[in-house]
Amino acid sequence: MDLSFYVGNTFREKIAFEDYKGNVYSFKQVDEIANHLAFQLLEKGIKSGDYISVFSNNKSMELILFFASLKIGSILVPHNLRLSKSEILREMDIVKSKLAIFSKTVEGEILDIKNDINIESMFLEDLESKSSKIFKSNKIDIERTAIIIFTGGTTGIPKGAKISLRAILFNSFNTVITWKLSDNDSTVLAYPLYHTGGWNVLTLPLYIIGGKTIFIEKFKPEIIMEIIDEKKITTLSAVPAIFLEMVNSEEFKFKNLNSLKFVKSGGGMSSPQVVNAFLSRGIKFYQGYGLTEAGPNLFYSDEEDLKRNNSIGRKSLFVDLKLIDEEGKESYRGELYVYGPVIYSGYIGNEEKVEFVKTGDILEKDKDGFYYFKGRKKFMYKSGGENIYPTEIENALEKHPDIIECAVIGVPDEKWGEVGKAFIVSRKKIAEDEIKKYLLNYLARYKIPKYFVFVSQIPKTPAGKKDYLKLGSGEYEK
Repeated sequence: MDLSFYVGNTFREKIAFEDYKGNVYSFKQVDEIANHLAFQLLEKGIKSGDYISVFSNNKSMELILFFASLKIGSILVPHNLRLSKSEILREMDIVKSKLAIFSKTVEGEILDIKNDINIESMFLEDLESKSSKIFKSNKIDIERTAIIIFTGGTTGIPKGAKISLRAILFNSFNTVITWKLSDNDSTVLAYPLYHTGGWNVLTLPLYIIGGKTIFIEKFKPEIIMEIIDEKKITTLSAVPAIFLEMVNSEEFKFKNLNSLKFVKSGGGMSSPQVVNAFLSRGIKFYQGYGLTEAGPNLFYSDEEDLKRNNSIGRKSLFVDLKLIDEEGKESYRGELYVYGPVIYSGYIGNEEKVEFVKTGDILEKDKDGFYYFKGRKKFMYKSGGENIYPTEIENALEKHPDIIECAVIGVPDEKWGEVGKAFIVSRKKIAEDEIKKYLLNYLARYKIPKYFVFVSQIPKTPAGKKDYLKLGSGEYEK
């Protein structure tokens, strides 16, 4: 499906994308450039079903590259720039990338990946944007995979979630309809493009309806508020850490934010302090919930939610939800199961047809159909909107020669939502700085725990497994 062609010919000269203090693209230009890039990809031997790895800070051109990829049927794979080189090379091996495209703003270890791969690589900025040929797209197939978004797993092994054009479109329909978006709406993209939020929370829904997205490479609250003030941005979604930084900034007191119809917290629940700071400015603040494998816009909010503390809203239009209790029965409280056209198509390497998504999260629904997030069934936690899986950290910690055993849990943090706390059984005393430096060999910086507690033993359940509940109770610290 040639998405940029149809949308581009509908909204034509309206602005679709704008880089902060940089390039500005109309809907017509987005399609024209995507058309030219599609030919370049074909000339490099990229064909339908091939994977293209992308390493870039948030830029309009990455979206245009996505539309070019859609035209020829290839699959874009945006990689998390915060991962270590070994983690990214592992992801590239999973998808068997045929081409790697880097932004010139990428530096250090990530840029070094160019020297460690045996496939062609090029810079995003070097892609030519002019061609005399008109591209004729493949036939419409909304079930084919359009993008791979990597998400962690409870085993610590990264999984590439296959996101189809069908899932993208129905998530966009959900968002446009239930969030009441129009071609007069605009946003600042405050999620990275390796995250589902970067694509599916507002960017693609706004694009489809003719709205505008402004891209920033660094998520500084001062820049976000400056853009809201100057460009009269109408809506914003971000992780709790960004909203916290915004309300703690001096700029929050005097910047004109009155153009905002609402803001929405994603990747975790924002604190009452943050919510009240926005409400005191007359700005509606809604809590959000979603996941890479489903949506992520599964719920919508309106003014009624403001009266219900911590509600994440009501079920969106093209979504079916069930709450399954511990006995396997549908209930008002239980693990969330998601059905409908917004769900992913499975993980790379697993060709089983996906009928529903079992989230592992515990939710509750009241008599009026409002949902509330209660906790995670397993012990994955979210820090700054990123999923953190204890097993992956434990595996890295236990590589240290002086660490016998360990367990990691998530604990509340006002800025990041949650941070890691590691309980360690060691052969001798180890300085925290030494452990953090050691972990950088295996993990991205944001995955490294904030707290370290040394204990004589890790408590176990009767089945012999690590007892995370006991660790989380606080009774097990020295």
